[in-house]
Amino acid sequence: MNCLSCDFKMPEDSKFCPKCGEKAAPIKVSQVESSIFDDIKNHLEFLGYTIEIEKAKKDGEKSLLIAMHERKHNILFFNLNQNMLMMRISLKTKKKWNNKMVDFTNSSNKVLICTKVFCELEDGLVNLEFESIYTGAYIKEIFGNWLDLIEKDIDVLFRSGEGFDELFID
Repeated sequence: MNCLSCDFKMPEDSKFCPKCGEKAAPIKVSQVESSIFDDIKNHLEFLGYTIEIEKAKKDGEKSLLIAMHERKHNILFFNLNQNMLMMRISLKTKKKWNNKMVDFTNSSNKVLICTKVFCELEDGLVNLEFESIYTGAYIKEIFGNWLDLIEKDIDVLFRSGEGFDELFID
């Protein structure tokens, strides 16, 4: 980025111009959001996902990146702020709520590496929600490892001997 006062080329994270001392223009969240979403979009498209981005329409709303795949879980990404991204995978079921679901999700959260799982009710039916937070700048290797850990967590849950199929699969 260039200084607004003297046009000196400054490092992107500069708060002040090293040449003239002028305060750097603040980076707008929408610019940071676009950059992060662009990096993630490229990463996921390389992995075979189809991407849609829904931009926030007004202040206070979050933009959403929707990643869809034929053979993998569809993923929603919310940019919470410039250093924090939330991932959510939803498993919609036709099962009605029961107390065994609570026990299952609570015991599952004790063994999952980076994902938390919880149940949400929608029209009396249960949706199983998986969430994880990615923090920091996009770095290809770290982001890829994070996605791998999420997949491992979900596989552990699906393969558990605790009756996952009985509780959540139609």
